[in-house]
Amino acid sequence: MLTTSKHRPGSLVAFGAAVGILACAVQAGTASVAAEGLARFDRQVIDWHGCQNGSDDRVGALVDAAGGRCGDVAVPLDYSRPGGRTIRVAVSRIPATDPVHRRGALFTNGGGPGGSGIGQPVAFADNTGIRARYDVIGIDPRFTWRSTPLRCDWRSDTFIRGAGPDRRSFERSIELARVQAAGCDRGDQRNLFPHATTRNTAPGHGPGQGRPR
Repeated sequence: MLTTSKHRPGSLVAFGAAVGILACAVQAGTASVAAEGLARFDRQVIDWHGCQNGSDDRVGALVDAAGGRCGDVAVPLDYSRPGGRTIRVAVSRIPATDPVHRRGALFTNGGGPGGSGIGQPVAFADNTGIRARYDVIGIDPRFTWRSTPLRCDWRSDTFIRGAGPDRRSFERSIELARVQAAGCDRGDQRNLFPHATTRNTAPGHGPGQGRPR
């Protein structure tokens, strides 16, 4: 046990600094290990294919008509444990029309929550400046649409509700959230649901690239 009666203030400051440095070193080491684990997801070879899934898939048909292709990338279910289970995230790509002068990839995300982004690149189909220099990329965020699904037993036609003007409406919104969460607590869905978070969704939209084959 550290007792202040036997240590000068300067010693306590030095001790505190040492503890802080050690904590930072441990944190940095943990981050380094996670980064090393994530390396296996970099530059995946994406098997690009047609986007339309059946005759009623209008979005897929539009992407195909614009010269796009679709595929899947593997991402960690839990980014803090990159060596664990993986899930699929669906992506689309309309390649640059001038590959000689191509600058890179333009990532798009239509927002949400819960919205599909596979068709988003089509919005740039008539923009010749962008289309010439960039591959335009779309994505279905984790657990939505063509990506690995999260299927919950929801008894409400809405999954989002404002807190309202008073305490009673606020409590109702909390109760709705509890009911909706309980609908995901079954089977394999209970293993997926805790990772339906911004912390785990955002990295899936990051700089990892895939090569067509």
